[in-house]
Amino acid sequence: LLNITGTCIIESESFNKLKFINLTTNFRQADDPIYGDLLLRVRKGEHTKEDLKILQTRLNHGIDEDTDEFVLYPTNKKVNFKNDSCYKKIDEKEWIFRTKYKGNEHIMLDLKKQFELRGMEELKLKKNCKVMLVRNIDTQIGLVNGARGTVLEIHKDCVLVEFENGLEKIIPMIEWKTELGSLKCIAQQIP
Repeated sequence: LLNITGTCIIESESFNKLKFINLTTNFRQADDPIYGDLLLRVRKGEHTKEDLKILQTRLNHGIDEDTDEFVLYPTNKKVNFKNDSCYKKIDEKEWIFRTKYKGNEHIMLDLKKQFELRGMEELKLKKNCKVMLVRNIDTQIGLVNGARGTVLEIHKDCVLVEFENGLEKIIPMIEWKTELGSLKCIAQQIP
C-alpha cells in the first residue's frame, strides 16, 4: 500500500504510531454460536470430521436462480448479476443515494475508490428490495455488518428497514472518516 506521498505505508512515520487491536467477538453468527464455533475451527484448520459432515448438509449442488433465499456466490460479478436481476423485478420507484465527500482531496481519492469498489458510490434502492448492512450500527440489537433486511420506506436521507430478526429501524446516512496525520476526509452514505 502506498500513502499520499507515494512511499510504502508500512515505512511511514504514521504507521509506527498505529495501535493494533485484536477483534475477538464474532457478531455475524451471534444467533448461532455452534455454527460460529464451527466456522472458527475451519478458519484455524482445526475442524473435525463432524464439522465437515455438518457443512456437507448445507451444500447446494443446484441453485434455483429464481429463489429468494440467500445464496453465496464465488465472485462479485455473479453476486451483482443476481442482485440486479432481483432488483429489476421490483415494480417500485427507484431512489438514488450518492455518496457525499468533504475534506482533503488526496485522501478523498482513496476513499472514493473504496466506495466505488464496494458499489457504494451510488446506492440504488426500491421499496421491498433486499439490503445488507456493510457496517456495524448497533451491535447490541444486531445491526451489524452483514445484517440483512427488506426496505419498507424510503425518504430523502434515510430508509426504514425490517431486518430478519424482526427489528424495524430507520437507517440514516452515516459518516465514514479517514485520517492520515492532520489530513482528514469524510464520506456520507447509507450503510
